[in-house]
Amino acid sequence: MKNLRTTLGASLATALVMSTPSLAADYSNPSSTVEKAEHMTRTAIYDVFDKQTVVLSFTDSQYRLGEDAVEKLRAQLEATRGEKVIKRIHIATWADSNVPLFNESSSFSDDRLDRLEDLADNRADAVENEITAIGGEFDISVYNMAERPNWFNRTLETDDAVVKAAMSDRSQMDQLFKDDETYRLASLGKIFSEKGNKGHAVVVLETSDAKISH
Repeated sequence: MKNLRTTLGASLATALVMSTPSLAADYSNPSSTVEKAEHMTRTAIYDVFDKQTVVLSFTDSQYRLGEDAVEKLRAQLEATRGEKVIKRIHIATWADSNVPLFNESSSFSDDRLDRLEDLADNRADAVENEITAIGGEFDISVYNMAERPNWFNRTLETDDAVVKAAMSDRSQMDQLFKDDETYRLASLGKIFSEKGNKGHAVVVLETSDAKISH
């Protein structure tokens, strides 16, 4: 059975900025018992993601993974799969330059943006191929961090658009704790924001215990 891949582009970005702890004023100092309980269960999602994350590096202009990166990926996959059920694997890839998102001005030409997007996409393919070679069959979501969300994606508020919008627009912070799915995306976005950078891929293994309890 082939991996089921979902390529996401515009909504996960909104969650990146929304997920920064210093900005989460409503929950940084929860006052009520209910708030404290909800804060703990939601924080646990980030903790699960954080412990099951591997950061891979690429040589400039290259998309193939080196032996060290492959071994890091293999070790994390085998360790996690040996203890838990992996529900989905999230792959975020960067090109060799950080591409501005949404409201940020850019001096990049369209041609350069296309090349960077292709490089990040090829890197995602390389990571996914290694996952398959290790022998796992997983649902996979791919986030190309060199792809700027277009008007159509922003209008539909896709997961990819939400995350990337959050990276550049902090005005949506008050939405962070309004629903569980947004918080899950925010936790994932925070991992990407903290650990990702140009020339890298961030792989997050989402397991069945990464959920909000009520």
